[in-house]
Amino acid sequence: MLVDLASLESVHKFAENFKEKFKKLDLLINNAGVMSPPYTKTKDGFELQFGTNHLGHFALTGFLIDLIKETPNSRIVNVSSTAHKIGKLNFEDLNWETRRYYKMRSYGDSKLANLYFTSELQKRLTKQSSGVVVASAHPDGELAHFYRG
Repeated sequence: MLVDLASLESVHKFAENFKEKFKKLDLLINNAGVMSPPYTKTKDGFELQFGTNHLGHFALTGFLIDLIKETPNSRIVNVSSTAHKIGKLNFEDLNWETRRYYKMRSYGDSKLANLYFTSELQKRLTKQSSGVVVASAHPDGELAHFYRG
């Protein structure tokens, strides 16, 4: 099954098709993404890296969360990067419309957003006693490093 994470319509259709076809989801790995393109926007008007690397995964997880919570011992892994260290989310300009565009800083922003999402989602699911584990993987270098929200 194909999904275009740069299109919220595609993400929604994918999730609906997935839920029609499958009755459980053991593991969701949010791994797709783009890195360092020229300034571009998604179909929905978001800066491409933030829209694809974070918002696409955020929406996909949201559309599938009920199925994930209904599956015993399910897991969500958000693939981030140590590039999150250069990220500094500007909530007044997430789309880089009023400041000079730095593609690596934008990439870092998307990866920092992945970590914030991982942490907050794990807190919320723990409060609900769901049993779902949410982790973030950093596949930089020889070994992947895991962070559990």
